[in-house]
Amino acid sequence: MATNNPWLTPYQRSYNDIKAKLISELRNRVPEITDFSEGNIFILIISIFAAIAEVIHYYIDNMARETFFPTARRYSSLYKHSKLVDYHIKSAIPASVDLTLYKSNNKPTSTDITIPVNTVFNSIDGKQWLVSKTVLWEKGTYSIKVPVVQKEKVGDPNRIQLGNITSNNPIIYLGDLPADKKYMEGSMVLYIDNEPWILVDTFAYSSSIDKTYKVELDQNLKPYIIFGDGSFGMKPNLNGKVEGVYYLTYGSLGNIEENSFNTVPSSILDIESDIKVINTNPASGGSDYEDFDMLKDHVPLSIKTLGVAITKEDFEAITKMAPGVDKAYVNYICGKYVDIYITPDGGGEASLALRESTLDYVSKSKIITTNLSVSSTHRALIYIDADIYGRRSFTKTDISDQVKKALIEAYSYNTSDINKVVRLSDIYALIDNQSMVDYLNLNKLYLLGYPTPIDNPNTSPELNISSFVQNYFNGVGGSISETMVITILENGYKITDTSQKTYNGQFGQNLTVNNDNVGFTITIGDSTSGLRYNVGDRYNLFIQKMNMDLVPMNYNIPIFKSETINLTIHEVV
Repeated sequence: MATNNPWLTPYQRSYNDIKAKLISELRNRVPEITDFSEGNIFILIISIFAAIAEVIHYYIDNMARETFFPTARRYSSLYKHSKLVDYHIKSAIPASVDLTLYKSNNKPTSTDITIPVNTVFNSIDGKQWLVSKTVLWEKGTYSIKVPVVQKEKVGDPNRIQLGNITSNNPIIYLGDLPADKKYMEGSMVLYIDNEPWILVDTFAYSSSIDKTYKVELDQNLKPYIIFGDGSFGMKPNLNGKVEGVYYLTYGSLGNIEENSFNTVPSSILDIESDIKVINTNPASGGSDYEDFDMLKDHVPLSIKTLGVAITKEDFEAITKMAPGVDKAYVNYICGKYVDIYITPDGGGEASLALRESTLDYVSKSKIITTNLSVSSTHRALIYIDADIYGRRSFTKTDISDQVKKALIEAYSYNTSDINKVVRLSDIYALIDNQSMVDYLNLNKLYLLGYPTPIDNPNTSPELNISSFVQNYFNGVGGSISETMVITILENGYKITDTSQKTYNGQFGQNLTVNNDNVGFTITIGDSTSGLRYNVGDRYNLFIQKMNMDLVPMNYNIPIFKSETINLTIHEVV
């Protein structure tokens, strides 16, 4: 039954509106009162009531806000919305990285070396990493890429006891896990009375005789095992003994920096003793239990696709829900061929292990006639050289820090996007709008694309370009870009342009390339980095005309780094 309040309407919600409306009605309804100052006890009571009413309205609005997914601001609310649509909240995702094993004596391998799956590597911070697939290092080569994943097995070699079935609707918690480690998503292998059960994300496709189970997270982010209700998923028998094997991971703490490995397992050194290891890229893709922002992104995508990929948008949505994936771009070729490019959580290069796990994840949702491939996006470094004229009274250091921070935040893995155009006007506006900047002159703006391996993309190490300075670009014949080929030699490398003119360089030393079209100075690696490359490996290097709108190619993400920003600050006292 509606309430008719002659003193207030639902439109008065703030303290000032409520108080003003009550005083207005008081003037009309009780003309005997003429003192409306705070000294009047009636006005004081009205002020107290208005304040209390505003707080109550605030709580009512918050409750209403939490009932809708787009406006919810609490994790517990998103958790309940997720369960309402049967969304499986993911546990921790392990970081992964491609290690490069290479011969330290600059000689090729003398025999085939097999590196089995689950071979243990240890990073310098003590974390354990397992090889994700068996790798064959062929005789006569100098280096090999080995994909590793940061995880540790629990219940090896024997299964661990998880409990017993004591009720018709059992819930079994994994117990107290180490403070810095988390249950790894999808890693549980469960047995009840020595019979294997199947891990699923939903019981929607399980019948009453399917021995399926889920590993879910409660609102306190503690993992537990749950079974079907007898209609969707079989109920386990009472008093059944539950055993399992699963993995723990450090999650986001596994996203360690490059050069974080220096120890080769003895099983490999026993075959050839002069082998070194390095990770030329940071580890990436590691994340903790699915957080607020992830749920905001993933839950609508799950409803949109319902686990089936048909269109380009479907493939992009499902790929973004794959464990460890942040960004995704799909090259959709008539539905028959779908090329997927991914960026891992936290940015960086997607390792071979992440690419393969993403391929498996998306393949479960495609139709059988679709051919999938998954590749990594790459970073394209933006270089800038500018004169900055500061506003009066700001120091050079403060001006420089503010501009660098603005550039890096605007073009980072989180804020930039795949093949995003870097426009001159945007750079001018971004710098000129900083509070400490008066005006600027932009001297150089150019892009260093990712050197893409031509022959062996899954085994060739990343080409370490440690220094790059573009000098000019004439654009002969209307061309605004050129692709150079870098070939690894016995004692260095050579760069070949489109006219087949070559330039020879040594690792760790500057090489200047100048022809009628393009000019730049490049330094590749250091004095020993050539040992990590196979002789004959070739890389494409895309060079674009500078001081114009920059268009990344080959699914690159344009980003700024501190070392690519060169600013000359003019301080005004």
